[in-house]
Amino acid sequence: MSWATVGGYRSGFNPAIWQGNLSELLPSPSSIQEKKHHPALRLVDVQSWWQDLNSRDGVGADALKFMMFCLNRSGEVRGLEWQELHLFNATEADEKGFKGIWTIPGKRMKTKREHRVPITSKMLDLINKQSHSEHNNLVFRGLKGGRLSDMTLSALMKRMNETALIENGIGFIDPKQGNRPAVPHGLRSTFRDWVAENQHSREAAELQLSHHVGSKVEHAYYRTDLIVERARILDAWGNFLERSL
Repeated sequence: MSWATVGGYRSGFNPAIWQGNLSELLPSPSSIQEKKHHPALRLVDVQSWWQDLNSRDGVGADALKFMMFCLNRSGEVRGLEWQELHLFNATEADEKGFKGIWTIPGKRMKTKREHRVPITSKMLDLINKQSHSEHNNLVFRGLKGGRLSDMTLSALMKRMNETALIENGIGFIDPKQGNRPAVPHGLRSTFRDWVAENQHSREAAELQLSHHVGSKVEHAYYRTDLIVERARILDAWGNFLERSL
């Protein structure tokens, strides 16, 4: 097939095509596009928010509490299966300083890599509260036995914000995000703020959030997931949450 040349370009060729053309001259759209962050809970509101959450019952509330203790993504918590949990015996738990390990398979991770999470005593209390069925492997099950929807946790936080709005006229908002109400995913940013303000290990915190640490080269040589240090941070975080109780 022959191509005619018109105005210096081949006929049928679109000079505005990105791949292999403008991509060689201009920065990628993703690198210059303004990122929209999820509204986070302010640190000053954390304990009153936690007190409200503790006053609420139901599996959705338990799942949100669990998410706040471990800072995993909503889908990872809602999809938690009993077979992913490995609990230590009393001796091993005393030696390691935490209660067990939750291993999330790569297929359930945003990063597509297996991720280990230390199970703290507060997380274990919530796990033990759930009923274990031979016919259903989910830890946090919906009313009909299936997986909790993402809307379950989002709607719960919306109701909590509405309650706070009535009580203090402000609600649980994020001033940095246009005073929008905090959402479940934003709780991870709240945790990062707390880590920074309390001078905990940034590397351990980022690993807990299943984020890359350092450059791609550094990450390739990172052979530890700092799980013991992460367990210490999660214990301190849990104590911070419950300080007002």
